[in-house]
This record gives sequence, C-alpha cells and structure tokens, in this order.
Amino acid sequence: MVTLKPNCDDVLPSLEDVSICLGYHRGSHHDFAPLIENLIQRVKEVIDISCGYVLIENVTTNDDSLVIANEQLNIGITIMSHFPKVTSSAIFLATLGSRFDQFMNQFFSNNDPFNGYIVDTIGSLAVENVVDYLADYLSRNSTGLGVTNRFSPGYCGWDVIEQHKLFKLLPQNFCGVKLNESALMTPIKSVSGIIGLGDGVNKREYTCNDCETPTCIKRKD
Repeated sequence: MVTLKPNCDDVLPSLEDVSICLGYHRGSHHDFAPLIENLIQRVKEVIDISCGYVLIENVTTNDDSLVIANEQLNIGITIMSHFPKVTSSAIFLATLGSRFDQFMNQFFSNNDPFNGYIVDTIGSLAVENVVDYLADYLSRNSTGLGVTNRFSPGYCGWDVIEQHKLFKLLPQNFCGVKLNESALMTPIKSVSGIIGLGDGVNKREYTCNDCETPTCIKRKD
C-alpha cells in the first residue's frame, strides 16, 4: 500500500485550463479571469489532498474483464484492449477532502450557481491532476514494468456500480473516502480506478473519438 500527499501547487489547475473547460478558447482573454484566479486560490485554502494505491499481483485477463484477488472487474472491451499483457494492477483512490465539498456547496446554498459551477470545475480538474500525479509516481517506481493508462468506473463502458468491487480491494476508509449504495463517493471530488502493470505493457492513446461520455474530463472534441 502506498499513500501520497502532493503539494497543492502541483495539482491546482491553471487559469487557462479552467477557462477552456468553461468554454473559452485557448489563449483567449475574458472578463472572468480575475474571478477564476481568485476562486482557484480560495480552493487552494480548503483542499486536503489524499491519494494512494494498493498493488495486487496475479491478475488474470479475459476478453472483457480482469480477475483481481477473486474480484471480477467487467471493464469492457475498450479498456481491456489496453490490458492484454497486464500481470498486476494498482487499485487507486484520490480525493480533495470534505472541506472542498463544504466550500463548493455553500455557493449553491446561497443561490450562487455561477461561482459554484466554476468551483466545481476547478475541483474536477484538480482531482484529475492528483490522479495524474499518482500515476506518474507509479510509473517512475514500477521497477522496470510498463504501466497502462488509468481507467475509472463510469467511463469507456465500465459500469460505475463496479466501484463497489474496487473498494473491496482497498483498506476500509482508505484516504477517508466512503462509497454509498449507488456507488457515489464522499467526498464528492474523489476518483477511483485501476492502472495495469506488466512486462511489455505500454501506455496507449485514449480512444476519445469512440467515447460516448460527453462529461469525460479527458474527452477530445
């Protein structure tokens, strides 16, 4: 089991990244830039980043599923195409903590959905950056093994309800994240998933052109 604590400055999104997610063109100037910058700094004050992973050996593969420690993960053909040579897997979890939830929710409670939406966007980008940080750490410490891209339930055809299976492979209350019956995590800005490892494994481009999930943060339009 590995737990990490990245620096806030390493994972907070840039003004440009937030602006692009809000619909502005790359490099464009707009009147909301000072507001976004201010909200990014305020988010920095409330996030309590936690992330980590559990490395599990003896992974077996089928056409559209992985079997890890007797748990069959029905990840689907799209993700499975990245995993043909995988022999072990890192089950990961990352979160911005509960204070972020409280900060974001206060805007919606105060009938300020505009600022709430911006904060929500900042949080989504930040937690994805945390997972990128974790995946990079794993890649640099994989003792010669190749690693796949990271994948999470709810994307690429992998049913979000399978988060229950992932959580069975993690220690209880890992990173302070809980899962409800509907497979939604608390704190809300949390991400779980898997990264495959193996000899001869290589990262491949995400098949974004085939993506049917318009809300995917990695989607390329």
